[in-house]
Amino acid sequence: MKKLARGAVTERITAVANPFYPGYLVRGDRKNLMIEAGMNLMGPLYLQSIREHLGEAPDLDYLFITHSHYDHLGAAPYLMSRIPGLRLGAHERVGELLARGSVLEMMNRLSEIQRPLFDEIAGGEDLSIRSVDVDVPLRDGDEFDLGGVTCRVCATPGHTRDSLSFYLPEARALFPGGAGGYSK
Repeated sequence: MKKLARGAVTERITAVANPFYPGYLVRGDRKNLMIEAGMNLMGPLYLQSIREHLGEAPDLDYLFITHSHYDHLGAAPYLMSRIPGLRLGAHERVGELLARGSVLEMMNRLSEIQRPLFDEIAGGEDLSIRSVDVDVPLRDGDEFDLGGVTCRVCATPGHTRDSLSFYLPEARALFPGGAGGYSK
């Protein structure tokens, strides 16, 4: 059975924004992480949800992306421009792709097709996907101690060559991005 991502998943993990394109806030004792940045057109909703859970000036340290598709990284530029000090973590290939004008053009074109579904959220704001630096290149086996919770990076190529999954052993939670399916 597929379950929509809504609200508290565990004591430290919360699904935020839209249940069809969720981001996942992971609260550690020392650092906070968001996994996935979903659709660019949902940027304002992600930011509102982050503020609801972490405060008006959110203490969000990292934003980790599972892979290079526009519906998983789209709001990253928006969030990075509004949350000071936010560091983007992804496979190094993601940064290379986001530096290509043709890739950004395609991502924005695909996104605009869906604008009627998200227009109420996006409003008139420019939420274009732009080139951003990957501050934290992620590789298989990397570990991040957030304080009381660890995020392990697992390379899971297949859906894309740059697909990563994130495992939180203390919570027994895996975030496979587009690498996993679901069962009924």
